[in-house]
Amino acid sequence: RNEPTLIFSNKSKTCDWISLMLHENGIPISNLNGDMPAEVRQGKFEMFKNGEIPVLSCTDVASRGLDTRNVKWVINYDFPNFMADYVHRCGRVGRYGSPKDSQVVNFVTYSGEIELVNKIEMAVRTMKDLPNVNANISRIIAHRK
Repeated sequence: RNEPTLIFSNKSKTCDWISLMLHENGIPISNLNGDMPAEVRQGKFEMFKNGEIPVLSCTDVASRGLDTRNVKWVINYDFPNFMADYVHRCGRVGRYGSPKDSQVVNFVTYSGEIELVNKIEMAVRTMKDLPNVNANISRIIAHRK
């Protein structure tokens, strides 16, 4: 459907593999990771932002500091190693001016990952702080209303 999608992985090799696999299956995609020079990353992100490439396979280098208002899907192919990284990845959708029906999909393989997602969701729903997170989620969510 060519909806703007970010697919996050923890390692550059996984990011590159996802990009190659999806490209070989006819999905217009590019990759973006920290092993690339900054100007290459910037060029790929601009192509994504302008709609030339609807899917971007990336590492956490794309989870902060980029304007992602057009993103409809965030897919965590690899669940992040840290709670703060999860929050930043998910923060790529649901931004001011972004599609209202944006979604986050998590591929989880360990029970600890499920527990972590449940803790984060509960904290957001009950407007409580989460320990060990670089941002106060409750405060951020409250400003959206």
